[in-house]
Amino acid sequence: MTRHRSILAVALAVAACQAGYSIYFTTLDDLVRKLKVAEATGRFTRQPNVFLRPALLVVDLCRARDYAEDSGGIVPPAAVSG
Repeated sequence: MTRHRSILAVALAVAACQAGYSIYFTTLDDLVRKLKVAEATGRFTRQPNVFLRPALLVVDLCRARDYAEDSGGIVPPAAVSG
């Protein structure tokens, strides 16, 4: 199910881009990682602007290994980092 929501998120982002809107697509893991780095380097107050500048922010909750788990064994979990 998670994979299907991710596919929908990508499709919405592509449609928005094709309609001329700016988009920022990221995973929740990457968003949190970037905010932690920004906090550690004293840039935390400026970092949210990167995410808020585009017209559409898409935060995918799926982790890379979820794709492997949902693939029915086609992609072994060890082959996907995450």
